[in-house]
Amino acid sequence: MERINRTFATVALLSLLSYLSAGLRATGAEKLSICVTNKSGDVFTNLLVGKILGDGLLLENSAGQFKVKYADLPVEVRDKYKTSAMAAAQKERNESEANARFVANQQNFEAERAQLRANRKARDQKPAASAAGNLKIEIPNQGWSIGILNCGFGRLAKESNSGQFICRGMAENGLNLSIFVESPHGSGMGTEDVYKYYWPKASRNPLMDAQSVKMEKKERFVKVTYTTLEMPNANFYFAHKGKWVDIHISKLSDAKTADKIFADFQSQLSYGD
Repeated sequence: MERINRTFATVALLSLLSYLSAGLRATGAEKLSICVTNKSGDVFTNLLVGKILGDGLLLENSAGQFKVKYADLPVEVRDKYKTSAMAAAQKERNESEANARFVANQQNFEAERAQLRANRKARDQKPAASAAGNLKIEIPNQGWSIGILNCGFGRLAKESNSGQFICRGMAENGLNLSIFVESPHGSGMGTEDVYKYYWPKASRNPLMDAQSVKMEKKERFVKVTYTTLEMPNANFYFAHKGKWVDIHISKLSDAKTADKIFADFQSQLSYGD
């Protein structure tokens, strides 16, 4: 039996994690024939693989749980878990990317609600005079644009860099708009290629009602509708001139009118030169 002299966090941390071991222990977890010695000289044996991580193994026994990086494991153990570690690392990267995008959207939520209240206040003070027709949004340095129904968005917030363009706005009727134009994350340039990349990430939203999800393949985009906390949402996915596009709309208030507003928005959605 081999011994790994490994310096971990304090024994207090091991004690803190010990109460988690019962909940995290996988049925049939594999036993490793190694010993681990912490800084205090405590020896841990009868170790089970609690979880395979991207950069190490989460080991556990009756004393608690602790993480050991692959670099500190014997070569034969590293080789054995190499494939699983690569898969775990990729999964962690995918989840991190999806979580970052979700958090970014949530951070805009309160600001958008504040803008909606301001729009309502302005509308109450004087009769609304929304401009009928379409709004043309130019994609910077790309030579094409996206056309949407002008619901009284007013001034749109826009951000751009070498590989991405983001446009956000809140309309007078409560329609929330987010447009993401990005470099492709794959070789495909079809609408389904865009949908198959973005939707699995968007669908991880814990607020989403999975039973409400409906996907439709249209001629020029793939549309997905769903609700989050009873709030209607829709995403439109398509590709154009070397870019992938994800357009998201939601209705923060008066959800009963969302169907008509969404249908009107879809009927006027266009893109091209």
